[in-house]
Amino acid sequence: MALALKKVGPFARRALAWWNGIELPSEAPPPSAPCAAAPVKASLPPLVSDRKSALWTDPRSHLIEQVWGAGFGGPVDAEWVARFVAPLALNSKMTAINLGAGLGGVARATTLSTGTWVTGYEAKPELVEAGMELSTLEGLAKRAPILPFDFAKPSLKRESCNAVIAINAFYTLADKAALYSAMFDALRVGGHVLFADYMAIGNKRDTPAFQEWLKLEGEPVHLSSPDETKAALAAAQFDVRIVEDVSPEMRHLITLGWARFAEALRQTNFDRRLGVALADELALWLARLRVLESREVGVFRVHAIKLNAKAKG
Repeated sequence: MALALKKVGPFARRALAWWNGIELPSEAPPPSAPCAAAPVKASLPPLVSDRKSALWTDPRSHLIEQVWGAGFGGPVDAEWVARFVAPLALNSKMTAINLGAGLGGVARATTLSTGTWVTGYEAKPELVEAGMELSTLEGLAKRAPILPFDFAKPSLKRESCNAVIAINAFYTLADKAALYSAMFDALRVGGHVLFADYMAIGNKRDTPAFQEWLKLEGEPVHLSSPDETKAALAAAQFDVRIVEDVSPEMRHLITLGWARFAEALRQTNFDRRLGVALADELALWLARLRVLESREVGVFRVHAIKLNAKAKG
């Protein structure tokens, strides 16, 4: 593994050390952040044996599930999602859309915590298939289906939902204006948009941290600034209420996820066939941590409301 132990944080370092057969002394966890998630748990979620989708033959998919939990591709979990969507006051008589649904963890968590009918839309066919399988296995095929979506040509049924939710789903999209317009059209009057996403802070793009992040993301990154995001949503006729930097919370959640995984490595047998996947996933999240810590990029929470039908112009 090319990453040096001294260049990474303590919990990622423990994962790296384990893989290289190095025993490290115990390290105290970081102090809890103001928006901290639940305490670190040592147990890992088991892999489900009755899955049929082709995605589950990919070692990295298995590794991602062991790090982040079933149905999730990043540091948020069901408890975090329940807190995130709480301001929307969703209920069982409402419907919502989850854009960039991935394996559907956010959509299902929203449904289970609020009773809302949530349709997840995802661009990658392999994630659509696997995400729909997970919804079916959990008995949520109708309440939280995962369907295909083309972000390049966004089209959503007009006035079909009460909320649009997304987690880090827009930062690789070049034409955000078209998506915001489609989101506005999809919402009923009084409906809410709530998303968190990577955004640019400042104008630096040539630092080592930023370039390493771009290299490891695997697809082009198109960042807007918080002000540009607010302006684009306003141009789509949203009333923008909140554009809030939640980078410290996201950095804490990333570290917490790897802390849980590193601790679990001490207590469970890890399939070393997942070693390459571990190196790749760890490198990606280290790059994300570094670019967030550099303050060139931040994660921002955005909340906007559709107060009126679209004005004719």
